[in-house]
Amino acid sequence: MFANRSAIVSPHALRARPTRWGALVLSLLLAFAFAAPSMAEPDLPQIPQSVNVNTADATTIAGVLTGVGVSRAAAIIAYRERHGAFSTIDELTKVRGVGQRTLERNAGRIRLQD
Repeated sequence: MFANRSAIVSPHALRARPTRWGALVLSLLLAFAFAAPSMAEPDLPQIPQSVNVNTADATTIAGVLTGVGVSRAAAIIAYRERHGAFSTIDELTKVRGVGQRTLERNAGRIRLQD
């Protein structure tokens, strides 16, 4: 039937066999996977989770509150300087550009006292 029997490939020959190169690559991958946490960057300074809007500067307020940039944070400080410390969180809505939605987004981040 077949003139050249050496051209027939046995099903066992098609099975993947580990090679030395494959074992080396696998070893290197595992070594780097376990070494990665120790090669990580050193701890960076933590960004505060909340901010006291009665004492913080504009950069800190803008960095902590979602949806509040430096210019809006400066408006919060300007209002605070004109009218005194905020007595309620809802009072922040009197600052132009700070609405109820901004307060809802930042509900756990806004403090009035340290």
